[in-house]
Amino acid sequence: MNNAKILDIGDLSREELMETLRLLGSIRDNTNMFRSDCTGKSLITLFSEYDRNCESAFSAAMVRLGGASSNFPINQGESLKDNVLTASSRGDIIAVSHPLKGAALAASLYSTVPIINAGDTAFSLPCKALRDMATIWYEKNHISNMKIGFCGNIFKSPEVYALVKCLSVYNGNSFSFCNVQSGEIPQKIETDLLTNGKKYEIVNSLGDMIEDLDVLYMTRVGSEEFSSDTEYSKALTRCILDERLLLAAKPDLSVLHPFPRGEELPSYVDLDEKAKYFSQLEYDVYAIMTFIFKMFKGRAGRTIKPDDLRSTHGLFCGNSECITSSEEYLPGLFFERGDDVVCSYCKNTVEK
Repeated sequence: MNNAKILDIGDLSREELMETLRLLGSIRDNTNMFRSDCTGKSLITLFSEYDRNCESAFSAAMVRLGGASSNFPINQGESLKDNVLTASSRGDIIAVSHPLKGAALAASLYSTVPIINAGDTAFSLPCKALRDMATIWYEKNHISNMKIGFCGNIFKSPEVYALVKCLSVYNGNSFSFCNVQSGEIPQKIETDLLTNGKKYEIVNSLGDMIEDLDVLYMTRVGSEEFSSDTEYSKALTRCILDERLLLAAKPDLSVLHPFPRGEELPSYVDLDEKAKYFSQLEYDVYAIMTFIFKMFKGRAGRTIKPDDLRSTHGLFCGNSECITSSEEYLPGLFFERGDDVVCSYCKNTVEK
C-alpha cells in the first residue's frame, strides 16, 4: 500500500486487503489503544459538495484516533491545484471528494500530505469498499463461497462496483443482480466477474433471488430516476424487501445498505436479525480509521514529496466528466490496455 495516497481499493493486493481487514478488527475491538495515534494531527475534508454521511464519518474517525478534523470546501473560483496546496498547508492528511473523475489522482500530484479518495468514482472507493468487506467478513466470518445479491439502482452505484471488484477474487462466490431499471450489466462489472471466472445472473425482481442469497446488498431507489410516479411505483415493487421476502430468505442472510435509504428498505426490517446495515455504518468509521492509521504508521515528518509525473502519449482525453476537462494544466496521463489507450484520470478509452 502506498502511504502517500490511497485512491482505489485495487491498490491493495489480496494479502494486503486481508491484513487491512485484520487491522480494522483490532481497531474496532481495542479502540482505546489507538486514541493517541493521531494526537496533534489534523484531517482536512476537501469536498466540492457537502456530504453529511461521508464528512461525519471522516471527522469521527480522526477524532477517535486523537486528532482533529476541519472542513475545507473546495473554492470553485480557484484551481484544484491551489485548493490542494492550501489544504496541504493546513492539515496532515486530506480526504478529497469531487464530482469530476480523476480528481483524487490530480490532487495527489500536488499535495504535500497524504491523500485519501473519499468520492472520486473513477476509482473503486477504498473506504466504502473496506467498510463493506469488513461488514461481510465480521458478520459472516468468511468472504468466500457465498451468493451475493445486489438490488436497487445498482448499476449507478460506485459502492456496488467497488464491492464486486473485491469479492470477485475469492473462491466460490457467485452474483445476482436486480437493477431497478432495465439495461445490461456495465462492462467494468462484467469484466471483473469474467476475469475472475465468476458466475452471475440478472434477475427481474428481488423475489427471484432472495431464497439463495447469503448477502443482500441494497441501494436506494429514488423517484427522481423515473418520469412518473406510476413508473416509479411499478419499478419499486420489484425491489422492495417486504415481510414475505424476509421470511423466504435464509435465516443467516446479511442485509446491507450504504444509506440513505428509500422505500426499498422499510423500517420494520430494522428489527430483523438479518439487518446488518447499522453495523455497516459503524464499520464506515473503522475503515477510515484503519487507512489513516496505516498512512501515518512508520512515516517520519509531516510532508511528502508528490510524484513528478509528466505527460505521456501526447494525447488529450476529451471526456467532459474527466478532471482534465476543467483543470487544463494537468499533465496528460495515459496507460495502455491491450490495443487501447486509457486516461489515467477517468479511465476513458481515447482515440490514438
